Amino acid sequence: MIDLTKLQFTSKQLTAICKKFSYFESNPNSKLKFKPDPESNVIYPGKAEALGRRKSSVAQVKLTAGKGTMTINGKSATSYLQKNLFLLTRIEAPLYFLSLNDYVSLSITVKGGGLIGQADAIKLGISRALCNYNIDYRYPLRNKGYLTRDARIKERKKYGLKKARKAPQYSKR
Repeated sequence: MIDLTKLQFTSKQLTAICKKFSYFESNPNSKLKFKPDPESNVIYPGKAEALGRRKSSVAQVKLTAGKGTMTINGKSATSYLQKNLFLLTRIEAPLYFLSLNDYVSLSITVKGGGLIGQADAIKLGISRALCNYNIDYRYPLRNKGYLTRDARIKERKKYGLKKARKAPQYSKR
């Protein structure tokens, strides 16, 4: 590990470094200091926010360093998801993958869609919040597929058809 405080830069070099890396900022003492990326939703170290979407569900995830509690719309995760183990494991997959299930507390607000769509929106929101929490988690989560947004949505109904693609019965004669 390189000790950045012992490196000496001219002010022009330091300015160039600061422009190149948005999370480093120079202070009047010419030392490098951690600064969250303004485009990410990092509030301050130890907290992060993110948004996850799936079909018509939208989940707002607030992540804090904590004891591993998870609340969804003011209820515990098990009661909100009706004790469905399939959905619970689906939601907690990114946390278990990074072994953070006991060190991070989550407060989630989710709207729209059904339970499965909401669960997938929450999973994506948790993954994005973990990336905002620590940028080092991005590569393993990306490789595992947790940061990929499932873009499949319901196809609209077309006029002249009964559903999106179902046509009325065709008679030749």
